[in-house]
Amino acid sequence: HLGLKYWDHFAAFGGHSLPVFYDDAPYVPYWLDDIPTDQLPAIFIDYAESDQSIIRRSADTFREQLEERGIPYSFSTAPGSHTQAYWTSQADWYLRFYLSLWGE
Repeated sequence: HLGLKYWDHFAAFGGHSLPVFYDDAPYVPYWLDDIPTDQLPAIFIDYAESDQSIIRRSADTFREQLEERGIPYSFSTAPGSHTQAYWTSQADWYLRFYLSLWGE
């Protein structure tokens, strides 16, 4: 929500086990369309292979919206479920993604 609505405040944002909340869903396409293509934040999306189906569907719908607009993003999935253990296991990937933008 914050990364899309206030895109000009972020160089990057991530949706880790991303739920697009029902109240936000109608606005996502408009928020995406409002971001100038030369000012797009870097986007990282991931979910656990055993995450709840609603979370996987939500993240996949968001990915489809990005792809329809030609917006680049990074995506990964790994074994696990919607738990602290999953996010902890992925912290190295998260940090590599965000730190790769350092100094840009």
